[in-house]
Amino acid sequence: MPDTPHPLEEIASALGDKAPNSIKEVVKVLNELIVKLVEATTEIKTEIRNLASSNKDVKDELETVKNSLKFFSDSFDEIKGDMKTMRKELIVAQGQTLECQKENQRLNKELRDVQKQLIELNQYGRRNNIELKGVPSSQDEDLHKVVQNAAATLKVDMSIQDIDIVHRVQTRGDGPSNIIARFVSRSKRDQFLLAAKKTRLNTGMLGFGGNEPVFVNEHLCLENKVLLGKAIRTKREKNWKFAWVVDGKILMRKTEKSKAVHVTCEDDLEMIT
Repeated sequence: MPDTPHPLEEIASALGDKAPNSIKEVVKVLNELIVKLVEATTEIKTEIRNLASSNKDVKDELETVKNSLKFFSDSFDEIKGDMKTMRKELIVAQGQTLECQKENQRLNKELRDVQKQLIELNQYGRRNNIELKGVPSSQDEDLHKVVQNAAATLKVDMSIQDIDIVHRVQTRGDGPSNIIARFVSRSKRDQFLLAAKKTRLNTGMLGFGGNEPVFVNEHLCLENKVLLGKAIRTKREKNWKFAWVVDGKILMRKTEKSKAVHVTCEDDLEMIT
């Protein structure tokens, strides 16, 4: 598509190289020039207005961009301030968390110590007791006489006055309930336990018939019974040779010549290698 000639170019073209021959032609040419000039002036004004409008749009866009940049700058400064505040708060929170962890560790240690003391007190209350497992039961049984009969079988000098309390306790399984006997003195209990280690009792020896084993053990509290079971299992798993109880304390030994280990909690068992 050919370029549109500029209005001024059209005016110059209208004059041409040919000179007018008369006044009439001069007037005609001048009138045409005036029309062309008016049209050119109008078009130029329109272009100027368009340029002015375009410049205004550019200025408006620039102002919008400037405002946006200022907003982002202000927002960034605000975010930086918030991040600085959050960083300080995070440092404080981390310090508080560390203090809480230390306090929690301290409280857990105190709790373990208290639990251990309670277990020791509970076990201490059983220091004069023995537990007999596997003794058949009957409706009219006299448990004091059962214990006296066991003592006589073991050749332990014992009278009815040496026995404080005897009773059965509920146990798991289908067998007879275990018998708990409390002696008046600990020395008498120790004599009974020592003799039971040398002579293994059975039901026939106690007058019940048969030869089912009757076990005589120290009377452990529930927590120590559970711990003893775990110690025996650890002994098998780690190929240790001994696990036993003395005065309510659970001991383990790897060989005959190795040093005995006092087991007070599960953490001690985790150290067994």
